[in-house]
Amino acid sequence: MAAARTENIQSIQLLRGIAAFMVLLSHSILAKGFPDSYHIKRVCIEGHYGVSVFFIISGFIIPYSMFSKDYRISDIKSFFLKRLLRIEPPYIVSIALVLLLNYSNTLSPWYTGPRFSIDWMNVLGHLGYVNVITHQHWLNDAYWTLAIEFEYYILLAFVYPLLTHKSKAVMLASYFLLLAASFIPDQGENIFSHLPLFLSGIALFLFMCRKISGYEFLFMTVASLAVLLRMGPVPTGLAIATLLCIYFIKHVPKAFMFLGTISYSLYLTHNVFVTRIWGLLERYAGGTGPWLRWVLSLALCVVVAWVYYLLVEKPFLNLSKRLLFHHPGRKGRPVPEEKVIA
Repeated sequence: MAAARTENIQSIQLLRGIAAFMVLLSHSILAKGFPDSYHIKRVCIEGHYGVSVFFIISGFIIPYSMFSKDYRISDIKSFFLKRLLRIEPPYIVSIALVLLLNYSNTLSPWYTGPRFSIDWMNVLGHLGYVNVITHQHWLNDAYWTLAIEFEYYILLAFVYPLLTHKSKAVMLASYFLLLAASFIPDQGENIFSHLPLFLSGIALFLFMCRKISGYEFLFMTVASLAVLLRMGPVPTGLAIATLLCIYFIKHVPKAFMFLGTISYSLYLTHNVFVTRIWGLLERYAGGTGPWLRWVLSLALCVVVAWVYYLLVEKPFLNLSKRLLFHHPGRKGRPVPEEKVIA
């Protein structure tokens, strides 16, 4: 089989930045009530669909990285350790940050809410993402997507050998069985209803790594998008745009890579700080117009995420990048180590 394409997939980093900023726009525009008649508000609210872009990206880049390292089921321990080092430390620090900021709120002389307390069972539920099972509230509304991502890692660790099986029949059967599983009712709280998004990315991975033909890719993608239509035209359109960007965009100017670099930190912190930043701007820059305060709040959220990335995320990111699957005498696939982060 011919070697896979060798160029760096810079579009992944670009799309991560766009997706994170979309979610920031959605939450920030709701931080203070702008009139619904404003067209920009109606557009920005749709930014929550940036989560769909994240799921497609994960659907593509995680198996792509596994393929480049010639992942086998015996590598499952290393796979999870690498994933945990990548996502857990920044996530856990952000939980502590939420609790600290919630406590600091109660110290304000203007605070009139209930006495601060910590539900430790709820906090422990965050560590294992079991809140999706117990239906306890998330300390940060953005955390629910991390639970979906973690379910995807568990699923992929076991089904990846089937999705890349040398038998086309096994590969296609596995893909369409997963697509059929998307009809399991879960109200969006678990991975099932989101599977068409992940599978769209997986289909592109299989095509770009020459595991399937163009016709097979088209058939698999159309099937996934047809099921995805249940979620509406917006996520379906975004899925198509995301797949096209991953495949066709080869080079991205460095200036546009910044948001992608800090996208995980931005996603973890923006919901924690956006209302607080807005409140400070309203108190100390009340003479400015609400739209200027909104733009300033966006900029400050990005600054906070950048600092968080440097202090918290980057050290563990570098550590996870050093962790490889060790195979004595076994070489990786002819796919490069991309500059993007899996």
